[in-house]
Amino acid sequence: MAWMGAALVRSPSTFSPSSQAGQRSALATFRRGALTNLLNPKASIFMLAVFPQFPRKEDGPPWLQALVLGAIIALTQGAVYGAITLVADRARGWLESRPSASARVAQAVGGLMVLAAVVTVLEGWRGT
Repeated sequence: MAWMGAALVRSPSTFSPSSQAGQRSALATFRRGALTNLLNPKASIFMLAVFPQFPRKEDGPPWLQALVLGAIIALTQGAVYGAITLVADRARGWLESRPSASARVAQAVGGLMVLAAVVTVLEGWRGT
């Protein structure tokens, strides 16, 4: 992580406008983000590990409870991840039009990555 962060800090990294991204509609961006999240195996494994503890026989048919909980999860995740996807699409457009801001963002992210690597190493040494 430190190596990648240092590379970001040193490079004049900027978002380069892509012809494909500029033509993509907000709906296409949303679909792409939704597909990326749906294909994330960590989220599915987490749901399989956590979800079964909530339906209880004394509260009604477990299949109905599972259906309601699944709908609630789908709606909340669709709203949250949908908003993040649309905001990220706007941010991409803004960064593409401002190369200096794009470079500063890349350097800030690189600095955070280096800081996270240093803290991880220090905590690892302290814990042993």
